[in-house]
Amino acid sequence: MRPKRVLLSFAVVAAFATLVLGCPAKKRPGTTKILENPPVPIGQDGLPAGHPPVEGAPFAPFAQGQGGEVEQGVELPLKQKGLSSKTQLESELAKLDDEASKKAFERAFRLAFTTKKESRKPAEAQALLDGVLQKRRTFAPAYRVLAYIAIDQGGGFDRAIDFYKLAIEADPSYGPAHYGLAFMLGATANGDRAVLEEGRAHWKKALELGVEDERDLRRQFYSGS
Repeated sequence: MRPKRVLLSFAVVAAFATLVLGCPAKKRPGTTKILENPPVPIGQDGLPAGHPPVEGAPFAPFAQGQGGEVEQGVELPLKQKGLSSKTQLESELAKLDDEASKKAFERAFRLAFTTKKESRKPAEAQALLDGVLQKRRTFAPAYRVLAYIAIDQGGGFDRAIDFYKLAIEADPSYGPAHYGLAFMLGATANGDRAVLEEGRAHWKKALELGVEDERDLRRQFYSGS
């Protein structure tokens, strides 16, 4: 098992305590922010610097701007359909009750996934998501976006895997988190059969939950399934 080196904000620590231990975590002064590294630009292959090479890139999980219709007339446009799209954003917003959390999550989602890559602001998105999680610690979509942000910051693969697992812990029926975890496990397995089998199980679960295999993980990692 690989050692974990994950820096967690209070909201994530609190959520983990609530999900696993059944009790809220106490806030400690001086908690470390999840993201400390400066943003790393996306390369021409569509992958963050330091990302494991993947055949047929652009291929980062939920990579944006890879074809399809895109929103028009908005500051931070998304693709219209599929993973990390306007359609998915609307579905996630319907799960939130208060308007402040909806507004914060929408901006964070757009800052993380906008097709205008030069307008992405992962640090601002992380701060907004931290606030959403303080109000609702089991909001799985927030952990899923944090997972992508960890990758977009440059090489935070272990952190991304942990965030995807937190999303699944919060909502085992949340397909996009299973799909993102399947991608990360497949991309970082380095031939480890146990890791590949774990990824395969999450990939199959994502498909069962109605997630389309947009990144063709079957061909890339899970052929023969």
